[in-house]
Amino acid sequence: MEFCVLGKLEIRSDGDEVNVGAHRQRALLALLLTAPGTVFSTDAIIDALWGDSGSPDRQNSVWVYVSGLRKALDPDREQRTDDSVLLTRSPGYLLDVPDESIDAVRFERLVAEGRLLAASDPDAASMVLGEALSLWRGRPYEDFTYESFAQTEIGRLLELRLEAVEARIDADLDRGRSRELVSELETLVREHPLREAFTAQLMTALHRTGRRADALRAYQHLSDRLGQELGVDPTVRLRQLETSIVTGEADDAPNSRPVHTAPEPGLAVRGYELREKLAEGRVGTAFRAYQPSVGREVVITVISAEMANDPDYIRRFEAEAQIAASLDSPHLVPLYDYWREPDAAYLVTRLLPGGDLAGRLAQGALTASEAHRLVGQVGGALSAAHRAGVAHRDLRPETVLIDQEGNAYLHGLGRIAASTDLETDAAADRTGLATLVAQSLTGLSGELDQISGALSPEVRRAVDGAADQGSVDAFVQVVQEALTGEPDAIDPSAQIENPFKGLRAFSAADTEHFHGRERLIERLINRLALPRSAGRFVALVGPSGSGKSSVARAGLLPALRGGAAPLSECWFAIEMTPAPHPFEALEDALLSVFPVYWGWGFQPVVPRPS
Repeated sequence: MEFCVLGKLEIRSDGDEVNVGAHRQRALLALLLTAPGTVFSTDAIIDALWGDSGSPDRQNSVWVYVSGLRKALDPDREQRTDDSVLLTRSPGYLLDVPDESIDAVRFERLVAEGRLLAASDPDAASMVLGEALSLWRGRPYEDFTYESFAQTEIGRLLELRLEAVEARIDADLDRGRSRELVSELETLVREHPLREAFTAQLMTALHRTGRRADALRAYQHLSDRLGQELGVDPTVRLRQLETSIVTGEADDAPNSRPVHTAPEPGLAVRGYELREKLAEGRVGTAFRAYQPSVGREVVITVISAEMANDPDYIRRFEAEAQIAASLDSPHLVPLYDYWREPDAAYLVTRLLPGGDLAGRLAQGALTASEAHRLVGQVGGALSAAHRAGVAHRDLRPETVLIDQEGNAYLHGLGRIAASTDLETDAAADRTGLATLVAQSLTGLSGELDQISGALSPEVRRAVDGAADQGSVDAFVQVVQEALTGEPDAIDPSAQIENPFKGLRAFSAADTEHFHGRERLIERLINRLALPRSAGRFVALVGPSGSGKSSVARAGLLPALRGGAAPLSECWFAIEMTPAPHPFEALEDALLSVFPVYWGWGFQPVVPRPS
């Protein structure tokens, strides 16, 4: 039996989750897990679970919860015996389970082991510490974040986790991985601006990669913040590091790896810790990852350097990622985050632990009822994408993910470009959906014309006419009628999109709904189309809330991408918010498009304040 507290409380027996009851009964188990093997008196339990509130029969409630937990944890236990993991010991109860069955205890042991290995074997230390961090699924005792009994243990585990991250980064610095660590450390410094260890590690990584000025700037930022907020100076150790970088005495780590190395499990990008590799293909590699800032597991798809450095891909990436992120359907795998940097682009999506349709079909064909639900859910997601002008073009069992309740979710839109010929692409998507239906009902692989003969006559007629249907919704209805013999009602509200943004700005995803500023956009395009310096700078000025961002994002930029000005379809567009560090923001923005030329030996020159 496994007891998992590094996230929501989960109990597993032989891999299956155990239902341990309602919230207060779960809280009792969580309380006992904060100190396994320790006797909690009945009075201490009552104080922890109820405090000063509650009814006078709280003693009886504790007995009921203890009985309920014993039934859940030891269903085969004989009544009125003490043969249980939850023991009665005067003056209360204790949880008697092996240390290795609790993920928090395993985490602490692995961290201690990694620290011991650090001096002699940094490679092994990094691996062990990475294994320890991989146990985290969310915030510790997540169900009981606001319960007073859990506060001390939550704080202790969170601090230990940060110490484990520091130790893992030290090991990776010793392994010569400075370049790969810079992005992660920049994120950690932003999240923990007063934690000197992360700033020291960032300074070291930057210095070892030839960015001495950036290393000294990181020190200055911390020094200024400590002085302004706390009225203190950096520690002696950090001041010594700064001095050694200024004088050139700091370790240059000549064993640092080349600039461009592919991400791998155990490292982190932009604050996301990469776990195991989930899939690898032509487009890129997908990793399970953990996002400490919000305590959740996600999937990160790392787009290959070949695609990420393609100039056309760079021009499209920002706008099309915004469109993919704006798609709103309950059965589309949501795009949480995205960014691009030298030699890679990153897409962060929801993690669905149930696997994909290909894995489900390996167990056998779906029933008619299961196929009915599948085509409705995937078809609804595909229809939402088509309404936004996006086609999938790669429908197959591997791009349909399944949750633990058997619901289907369409995946892969974040990697697919907005359609330039939606009618043709939509017809291809309908054929792809028809193929999925045929594969799901027969359990066979192959193209539609190869396997449709194994379908019933009614379903075969429905899928054979997929491309000729006017929309995905129409095709879904025909297929579901064939599967059930009765029309399946389609919710009209699901096909209505509210184009009004209220006080929110329009984005590239709202271009078709953006009206009323045509003359202004035309004037801007005409100005930008002027030759030489006359058209190189245009400032759009106006009061807050007047619509400047909407004009630029939903009107001007889409028009330029469509070639509204001479050769504007070849221009690169970047967005940046200058405050509070304008030069750093400008550099980050330029790097999002500049690396097309990185391999030619050029590097961006960004002005710095004197």
